[in-house]
Amino acid sequence: PPRPDGQRPPEGGPAGAAVGPPWSWRSAGGRAPESAQQALWLVVGMTTDLPPAEERALIQRVAAMLGLAWLAIAALVLAWVRSIRGRDLAAALEVERRERSLLAEQNLAAAGVAHETKNPIGILRAMAQRLERDPTLSDAHRDCVELIMDEADRATARLGDFINFAQLRAPKWDVVAVAPLLERVADALRADFDDAEVALTVRAGVDAVFADVTMLEQVVVNLLLNSLTASGPGSAASVTVTAADDGATLTVADTGAGMPAELLSEVFKPYVSGRAGGHGLGLAIVKRIASQHGWSISLESAPGRGTTVTITGLRRRRPHTPGGAP
Repeated sequence: PPRPDGQRPPEGGPAGAAVGPPWSWRSAGGRAPESAQQALWLVVGMTTDLPPAEERALIQRVAAMLGLAWLAIAALVLAWVRSIRGRDLAAALEVERRERSLLAEQNLAAAGVAHETKNPIGILRAMAQRLERDPTLSDAHRDCVELIMDEADRATARLGDFINFAQLRAPKWDVVAVAPLLERVADALRADFDDAEVALTVRAGVDAVFADVTMLEQVVVNLLLNSLTASGPGSAASVTVTAADDGATLTVADTGAGMPAELLSEVFKPYVSGRAGGHGLGLAIVKRIASQHGWSISLESAPGRGTTVTITGLRRRRPHTPGGAP
């Protein structure tokens, strides 16, 4: 029979039930009648009562949708992380660019001051040299003049090292014949080694490498001068270039005094020296040149056991560096 509110029960449903979904059925007390609760249970039970094939297909579709949702969330998170990292990297690169630019300006100014300082020192040395040639000069005054010349030479050498360290020019890549370079350096330093009674040997195990010839020569000179100052009479120093895979390894070794362990981690820093009177730029220049060429450098030393400096990564093939290598 029709309800007082004009609604009819669903066809085939329990008497007194209202039309509409079962969850909307309410009694006068606001609670769903027992028949509505039974109908609701039946509705839920019917919605899950699917044939096995359709149930598997439904599960697969739901799993696929959940998988796509997780992939979308992961992609969003990854994009967000990359965006944050990208901004951080861009900011870090900008800071590094500004620092490099400022350092280049400071180095240029410092190199200019050092270069201008060399000129008056050169004039003083020239005047002292003229005085030394005076036959009427007393022995005491001659000793003073020779001291002036020695100190002028020392100051000029230090200024030259400082200028070389301050300059940040890129390597000029070229084919460098190894044996002639080593012989040229050995001939230039032979007298100094002979005076110090330190034996010097050089050996080239490869024909040529790709490098800046001036920079490579400076590396060998600086390392040999360090060996010379650390070696006493009867010691020995050697320079060898050996093949390694498709590259080469440069080794400079001596049997001199060696270095204490606490100095090894600081020795490549500017103005750090292991001897009195040293200006601490020789190895710093070597380290910078090695970095500019992409070489790796290591140092082994111990007091009384000498020092060995090894530079690896020298190229025997034409390097592929945009804008720098041929």
